[in-house]
Amino acid sequence: MTTHDTSSQILFLSPLHVGTGNKTSIERIREHMPKNTCQLANTADFNDREQFLEFIKTHNIQAVVGLHAYRAGRLLTDCPVPYGIILGGTDVNEFWKDPDKLVVMTTAIKSARFLVAFCKPMYDQTLKLWPDVKDRLYQQHHAAVTEPSSFDFHDYLYKRCKIEHKSHIFLLIAGLRQVKDPLYIAQAFSEWHTKHNNAHLVILGPDLGSEFADKVKSTVSNLPGVHLVPALPQPDAHAAISQSFALINTSLSEGMSQAILEAMVLEVPVLARDIVGNTAIVKHDSNGLVFDTPQEFIKQAERLMASEHLCKHLVKNAKEYVRLEHSIEKERETYTKLVSLLQN
Repeated sequence: MTTHDTSSQILFLSPLHVGTGNKTSIERIREHMPKNTCQLANTADFNDREQFLEFIKTHNIQAVVGLHAYRAGRLLTDCPVPYGIILGGTDVNEFWKDPDKLVVMTTAIKSARFLVAFCKPMYDQTLKLWPDVKDRLYQQHHAAVTEPSSFDFHDYLYKRCKIEHKSHIFLLIAGLRQVKDPLYIAQAFSEWHTKHNNAHLVILGPDLGSEFADKVKSTVSNLPGVHLVPALPQPDAHAAISQSFALINTSLSEGMSQAILEAMVLEVPVLARDIVGNTAIVKHDSNGLVFDTPQEFIKQAERLMASEHLCKHLVKNAKEYVRLEHSIEKERETYTKLVSLLQN
């Protein structure tokens, strides 16, 4: 948690695991506000609601913007100051299936002055779950901003994984969580690697210390051509994307993948699993490639490797798509307006 000012503050509350889209998103959104008027806090830093309410009081918080109806929402019940909630993909795609989590989210949403969904599928699902929020529900795409560092990803991979510098890197950025399904294409890719030994799958993301993360590490250790590397600082992660042959998404569900948008900005082809959160932004054969089985992924990867024309076609359209639909100016305008609703 950060504290800089004793004047009235707006709190941005979110899970802040390094290397995750949540952290990237909330930090970018906070940048739209004057720096001396806001603070950032990690939902994981609060053991219970009482501890959070004490923080609100002692830090002179006048309003809260929470990311995740469940993870932030569990703290926002009975919040004494106005708040709004930016919905997470996990909220509307997964957590609502758990009755206890649904109660927490519903309670938090009831008193929120605004709700934000990242894309039309999220917007529609939110209205299906909570029909009475229509007047408070906004749709705002993620903005896509990239600032690659001078980090040499190929050198890093050679030193860490013995991957030769001229290899084709298929980069999968994902925390080691079940919903990200990082092993979805791993076996098929490893078998493909035996025929195309210059192709490597690199899974880059935080180890969140779960049994599932242990399973991922154990499995990857036995798959030639598949590698696991820890999360990188955001500028280095952007450099890693820019130096990869393609960016992969294999999630079971998504709100809106920040990594996909960043790859589009950085002119790196995208291959995305066929789920609604991905196909809301990735249009097959137009600005990316979509697959629905590991075998279909291999087929699309082979197309990409065989055709420089296809690569150029996809990245040109993807960059134009992001320019039109994911501008930082539109995001700034929306969140400035929404935060003003909390202050009036």
